[in-house]
Amino acid sequence: CLVRVAAARRSRWMIGGKNGFHVEVKMGKFVVVEGLDGTGKSTLACKLAKSLAADLLRTPPYICAPDIFPRRNLRNLFDNCDAVRRRAYYRAANLVASEAARVALKRGHVVMDRYWTSTYAYAALDEGSDRLEEWAGRYPPELLVPDVVVLLTADRETRRLRISGRGKVWTDEEKRLHDGEQRVIERYLEFHPLGVNTDNRNPDEVLQDTLAALSRCGIEP
Repeated sequence: CLVRVAAARRSRWMIGGKNGFHVEVKMGKFVVVEGLDGTGKSTLACKLAKSLAADLLRTPPYICAPDIFPRRNLRNLFDNCDAVRRRAYYRAANLVASEAARVALKRGHVVMDRYWTSTYAYAALDEGSDRLEEWAGRYPPELLVPDVVVLLTADRETRRLRISGRGKVWTDEEKRLHDGEQRVIERYLEFHPLGVNTDNRNPDEVLQDTLAALSRCGIEP
């Protein structure tokens, strides 16, 4: 039988056997934070993880393959490849991130900075992006499905100023967003995220808005 047991202000699912309740299946909730660069996504993910006492994970995770790309993250290699290989890398990286989340969820909540939602959304900028259309609003079966996706938004000028303020320049992908930004946002929206606009909001205000929205979804520290 399956029984819900309250502990440490979170839900734990235990499976009952002959000798009593002994197997913990899942303890926390899986929250994904999405948004274009400059919306405050990574800042929120970090603050949210602290507020929820959650594990903070990222997609793509650091993946090292010494025989292919010695002493460097594979992302640096595939970000400069053609679209087909680049998207194949990101799909594989999602699986690694998903498995890391499965493990971490046994301890508590997980906050993920980007996930499959970004892989699907940004593919709209590539030729032949219709190859992913079958996954509109859906996750491949090998991936863990988030409990909630939070989508941060900000206008283009706000994002440009924030990125410049970090001493960074527009990536090639960001430059291509000039014409395809709306298509990317529309793809994000297919996953029915919780939307939070960060224009004229400081990071703590964005955090409080997000925590309030998550609380309405039953996600608490």
